Amino acid sequence: MFKSEFQCNLKDYPQQNYSEFIKGIIDSDQTLENIFNGDQGQFEEFKIYLKSKIFNDPNEIQQHLTNIYNQWNTQSKVVIKRIEIFRLIMLMYLGLLERNFSQGGFYIIDMSSIKYTNNYISKQKLKCFQNYIKTFYLNSDAIQNDQLIFTKNTVNKEEFKKKFEQSIYQNIDFEFTQLKNEDHQNSTVVDFADQNIGGLVLDTRNCAQEEIVMLIFPEATVSKIFISQKNETEAVLIENLKKYSNYTGYEQSFNCQPSMTLQGNYNMLVYSTQYYFGY
Repeated sequence: MFKSEFQCNLKDYPQQNYSEFIKGIIDSDQTLENIFNGDQGQFEEFKIYLKSKIFNDPNEIQQHLTNIYNQWNTQSKVVIKRIEIFRLIMLMYLGLLERNFSQGGFYIIDMSSIKYTNNYISKQKLKCFQNYIKTFYLNSDAIQNDQLIFTKNTVNKEEFKKKFEQSIYQNIDFEFTQLKNEDHQNSTVVDFADQNIGGLVLDTRNCAQEEIVMLIFPEATVSKIFISQKNETEAVLIENLKKYSNYTGYEQSFNCQPSMTLQGNYNMLVYSTQYYFGY
């Protein structure tokens, strides 16, 4: 796969009056109103916010997409402000991204399927993203300038063997609680991923472990925009995430619930469940 195939761009960009094109997409998206539970005044204010602050400069947005892609591929590290993460997720929500790469249900960068497919899993996935959109918007002044850090780490056979052998003789303290890993504030959440980061989170079917952590920590889903397929020696660390939803159940019983607080920050470690070098 050529790297250029994976790069995301604004849909149908460039064109004359692209700002008006975006405004038309916002005005025609009937799912946005559902986010505010019938509060028409709040909904109208939100649309103004999107048009005047989030999508006011399409050229800057396209340049930012290019910069993220280039920085990741040259430095294996990207730092993105929380408000920029919000903009990327809104691009996905509104179907304003495109690229010349597809991998079945993996690496989908358009939320149209979960927005307009009338099945239970799609509705619950969409609910998680709508929780995020509303919560970020209502708290944006306090959190918009926070920075999230995405870093790729790679281990070779010699390094891994040495660390593995050292770990055999280390004492490890365990604390057993009734809480899920992701319910421990300021913890590191482990995402047991395959090579396709984000799994099938924007597909209309699966809702297993990887999809769930992406749904309750939705800012992590922007990794699908610029992080291509990993191999078994690579891991991605995402720092400073916030949890925007809670949940119960798994797969077909998954149920998304709004988070009551934005206190605390979380890290997410995304790595393959395959054996490393036979260990």
